[in-house]
Amino acid sequence: MLQELNRLLRGLSPAELGVLERALAEARGGAGRDVRAVAAHSSATKTSDKVSVTPGEIVTFTLQLNNTSADTLSGVNLQDYLYSELALVPGSVRVDGAPAPDSTINGASLIGSLAPGQSRTVTFQAVVGNRANGRLSNYAYFYYQTPSGNESISAETYLWNDTGENLVKSVDKVTAKPGDVLTYTIDYTNTTPDPITDGVLLDNLVDGSKPNIVPGSLTVNGVAYPDDALLAGIHLPTIPPGGTVHAEYQLRVPNTTQEGMTVLNQVGLEYSYLDPSIGVSQYRRIDSGVAVTIVTQDGLVGPAGPEGPQGPAGAIGPQGATGQAGAQGPMGPQGPQGLQGQACRPRCNGCRRC
Repeated sequence: MLQELNRLLRGLSPAELGVLERALAEARGGAGRDVRAVAAHSSATKTSDKVSVTPGEIVTFTLQLNNTSADTLSGVNLQDYLYSELALVPGSVRVDGAPAPDSTINGASLIGSLAPGQSRTVTFQAVVGNRANGRLSNYAYFYYQTPSGNESISAETYLWNDTGENLVKSVDKVTAKPGDVLTYTIDYTNTTPDPITDGVLLDNLVDGSKPNIVPGSLTVNGVAYPDDALLAGIHLPTIPPGGTVHAEYQLRVPNTTQEGMTVLNQVGLEYSYLDPSIGVSQYRRIDSGVAVTIVTQDGLVGPAGPEGPQGPAGAIGPQGATGQAGAQGPMGPQGPQGLQGQACRPRCNGCRRC
């Protein structure tokens, strides 16, 4: 059962995995909802006012620390770890409704002490970056001292966003036999408003060995690349917004590959970009789905291709043989009466010449 589940999960694209992960998180109440933690002397919660966000949107986070013990908690401070695609809105920090320095959420001991049964509420805002994608985790830790020593408690919440980026890896054969050549294609479109720099395609080869590469087969947007780039990483030029990458290469199935084995191949794209919405240079990686080929001894016939167009009309054939005579038709109508003939002369002496 677990093997079957793992096989199904490997076949999902990053976007599909994100949807599944989001559904599971929301089912257990962990996406944008109250996430509560409990420690020996305290409890903590963290919430956000939104579940799904878009680039440039502002989110309000609320954290609460409660002293659930009979002891005073002293030296309370907060350390909030914002996801890399979230940036603090300057001047938005509040402690129990009163303005507080931005450093309050970065470890400064400005929250003070908590008497038994007392609580502190911290709120702040963050702006969502242009490349925020999938689950955006946000963790917070409260640190304090108790009569028995130091203690900490954490709380977290999630946001969700999808930039629509899609890295596609495909192969031309569903089945193949040892020695066959497989042609792989990689396609990516920059669907975000920011240029991509320092992009590197990292390809997971059949078994990571160079002999599988068909020499000279690697091209990126029609430009030839050295074979070693498949192993070291394919370094890409800057990709502007709306720009595309199309890469192709070939691998040969090793002759020692056993029947029934699957050839799995996936690619990842790592890159940097300057996100103007938060003014910070960011690093990001996305991965494609897995291209799968099943190895057989005979090489099964792949699926039929689409029906081709209708061919041109053939030449006119030769004239056929003359058919049999038809049946006699009916008698025609009676013709007109003929002219009257000359009268006979009387016979003379019976000579019979007249």
